[in-house]
Amino acid sequence: MRKIRALFVLLFCAVPLFAQQQEEEMFNLPIKEFTLGTVDENALLSADPQALKLYEAAVNAEKQPGVFKIPGPVVEAWQEVAKITQNNPFLQVAQKRIEEWKVLTDFYEKHKANFDKLKLLFASPALPAAQKSSLASKYLEEFGVTFGTSEIMNLISTVSDKNEITGNDAFKAKIHETKQKRCDLGSGRDCYDLGKNFLTIEYEKMMMFNKACELKYQPGCDAQQKKAEPVAAQTEEKPEKTYAFAEDPVGLLPPFAEADDATKQGADPEVLKLYEAAAALEKEKGTLSKPSAAVAAWESVEKAAGKNPFQPLAQQRTADWKKAAADWDARDAALAELEKNIADNSIESSRKAELMSAYLDKHGVVFGTMNVLGLIAPQQNQGAPSGDLYQNYAFYMSETVHKEIANNEAFKAKVKETVNKRCELKSGADCRVYAENHAADETEKAAYLAKACECGVQESCSLQAADAQQQKNEENATAEEKKEEKDPYKEELWNAGKRTRIAVAATTLAVGVIAGGLGGWSFYEMSKAEKDRKKYYDRYKELDDDATFGLFAGYRKKAEDARKKRDKYLIMGAVGAGVGVALIATGVTLFCIEFDGEKEVKKKYNVSFGASPVNGTLQFALNW
Repeated sequence: MRKIRALFVLLFCAVPLFAQQQEEEMFNLPIKEFTLGTVDENALLSADPQALKLYEAAVNAEKQPGVFKIPGPVVEAWQEVAKITQNNPFLQVAQKRIEEWKVLTDFYEKHKANFDKLKLLFASPALPAAQKSSLASKYLEEFGVTFGTSEIMNLISTVSDKNEITGNDAFKAKIHETKQKRCDLGSGRDCYDLGKNFLTIEYEKMMMFNKACELKYQPGCDAQQKKAEPVAAQTEEKPEKTYAFAEDPVGLLPPFAEADDATKQGADPEVLKLYEAAAALEKEKGTLSKPSAAVAAWESVEKAAGKNPFQPLAQQRTADWKKAAADWDARDAALAELEKNIADNSIESSRKAELMSAYLDKHGVVFGTMNVLGLIAPQQNQGAPSGDLYQNYAFYMSETVHKEIANNEAFKAKVKETVNKRCELKSGADCRVYAENHAADETEKAAYLAKACECGVQESCSLQAADAQQQKNEENATAEEKKEEKDPYKEELWNAGKRTRIAVAATTLAVGVIAGGLGGWSFYEMSKAEKDRKKYYDRYKELDDDATFGLFAGYRKKAEDARKKRDKYLIMGAVGAGVGVALIATGVTLFCIEFDGEKEVKKKYNVSFGASPVNGTLQFALNW
């Protein structure tokens, strides 16, 4: 009985040790769950009723949840059964179960002793970090699957060389292996940790989050939902944009500066992968409209364990993107309120114009003017010209039911000011908008088209070249007219059809240059579309049809959309190039031929008729 009491005391004292493990489930314990066995019927008939009652209490104690973490009550129950030595058919069962619980207690004591030694060893500055990593790996090999990884990681976090210990590749591999075993045994928490911190392939991460959720671990369900939202957004068919010009936020957040090679070389491989993923998001144009994705990416870099030289950068970028997200939310709220006010007939038009100007003052330079103009522009209809709101600004503003707002001088000035500021901030679309709708004269228009071309708006490059060519032709024609004013021969020659021929030739040539330029731009867009098609094709070819959350279907649809876009631009390019070549050839021909009226004038003045196809200089000669 003394031994039994000692065992009970030992178990009772071990309860705090068990309790501290409750944050992680325990597996592979050296004890099996209690199963009911048959008892000799004759012994049961002569059994002490009190023994049966105590046996029932012990069996019920075994069935309580978490019994292996807090064994005191169940051990005490079996001890009470073992106290009855006469007419007790359950005595051997109780004694055997007490011994089995003793094995469990010995295992706990071994773990406690081992862990206490690790505390002393890890606190010693005389031991190198590599040896501490090795000791931690041995601990995980023996106790990790049962007790989890939190205890050893918490211990490591208290020592000065924690980064060197956790940065050891062998130790990281052992952590990964331990969590994988525990996940396979049913630990939702470890499944979630694997997906969050150890896996890099998206569908593998999703599988771990799914498993964690199935095991009733709520963070896994939350991560599952969070991952699913961007995937659904990618695969969801988005409505076609109303306007052709796309406005991107300008100056929404500070520019991103890449880490240098030396910094990258000093990072753990897993940390480097997280950084590269976040840096790739920074370079994607569409990321500006979904800052929450960038926030999540940089937070994962900031919180990554191991050697992490990117932490200061990650903290700064997380703050920058959070501010950007807040600015987006503020803009959306302001735009919704503005739309409500525009639709309110009780508000005066002058007040509505003031509200729109105030919105542009606060959000226009960053987010542009398109959404504001769209609130008062009519829907496109059969009577509207082709193109977009900006290209046909004057038409839409004259046709809108909100004419008082559209004609408000202060509002028009604010739109012009906003577009000009965005152009100065290198928004090519706004430079072209200014040239088309706000330029004071042809010189200013040409200057803003040149800015748009520099910012990458290819159409502006073509328009700029066409305008320059037309202006040059007009200047040459004017100079030629002035030169020939007092020459009766030349005056008669112009009146006989040369003026018309030259004008038609110049116009044809200019239009041919524009058509050729548009054809070249179409071929350029076709090349970009082909690259996109190949990129998405390669991605969905890497996935199976059963890839998680429609990634396969999403990439396949994107590849098909890029193919259709490529084919469209191929046709446009071929037509544009063909028409351009034909028109240029026609223009050159018109420069070189002469009408019958011109020939009659030349005969009258004894001048030979012929022109150089290169420079169009007339060859004067004597009458043959």
